[in-house]
Amino acid sequence: MDSSLGFSAPVPGIVSRWRYSVASIGTLTLEFCDAALIGLSPVFGQVEELPDLPADHPVAQALVAYAAGDFEAYERCRRRLLLRVLGTPFQQQVCRALQEIPLGQIRSYGELASRLQNTPRAVGQACRRNPIAILIPCHRVLAKDGLGGYAGEREGAALSYKKLLLQHEGVWHGQA
Repeated sequence: MDSSLGFSAPVPGIVSRWRYSVASIGTLTLEFCDAALIGLSPVFGQVEELPDLPADHPVAQALVAYAAGDFEAYERCRRRLLLRVLGTPFQQQVCRALQEIPLGQIRSYGELASRLQNTPRAVGQACRRNPIAILIPCHRVLAKDGLGGYAGEREGAALSYKKLLLQHEGVWHGQA
């Protein structure tokens, strides 16, 4: 069973799937439609047999820089990536807003909802469906009284992963 997070939707073009592992952020499943990255999900549990993404690929270079804590290099690499967000217009709007949250900062679902003139629940649902984890940083959005959820989960491996990313970025020191 594939236990990666995110979603896939049928798209025109050639879709390819890859695996990439980085010590401090784990194994990831990546999906490309032609040259655009359409999916990036952490894998929990059994790793699906996929070819390894070449280390010189621009997405791999961004992930290595992120994992190493070289956030300047990560931001340079990330800005050059071709990302294609599949989803509703509102999901795409939320993903654009997520990309504007600076590394090392957090926002609340309520703050984003106010900015987007919607509800915190709607923002949370759009974050849950974020197809490109890490690079579109839904992990930087928290509930007003704690972590909130991650990929639709409020406990377990997914929430632990959110904590790991926030700790890596130096913005989470709590226990919740």
